[in-house]
Amino acid sequence: MKFAMELRMRPDGAPVVTVGGTLDLSNAPRLRGELRRLIQEDHAKVIVDLDALDYIDSSGLGVLVGALARIRERNGDLPIVVSNPRIRRIFDVTKLAYVFPMHPTQDAVP
Repeated sequence: MKFAMELRMRPDGAPVVTVGGTLDLSNAPRLRGELRRLIQEDHAKVIVDLDALDYIDSSGLGVLVGALARIRERNGDLPIVVSNPRIRRIFDVTKLAYVFPMHPTQDAVP
């Protein structure tokens, strides 16, 4: 499946970046650029919704880890929405589920 990315704003002003398809070396720079832009705009919370994601490789994970480090330098947070068991397992196996605030749905993100 092809990479897809969509941005919308929640009523509370938090941006939600929805990522779908395949997140790998070929398209990770697009996500990195979008997350950097949002963080530089001083959003205290940027939600990344991975529910439509079919595959993520180490470069995709690296983008998320880098964005988390940047937003935490500004006292912000990067909640991850994922209910797909295959994608969630990657976060569990890499222990990143202990680093990121993980949520099963967008509505579960405070």
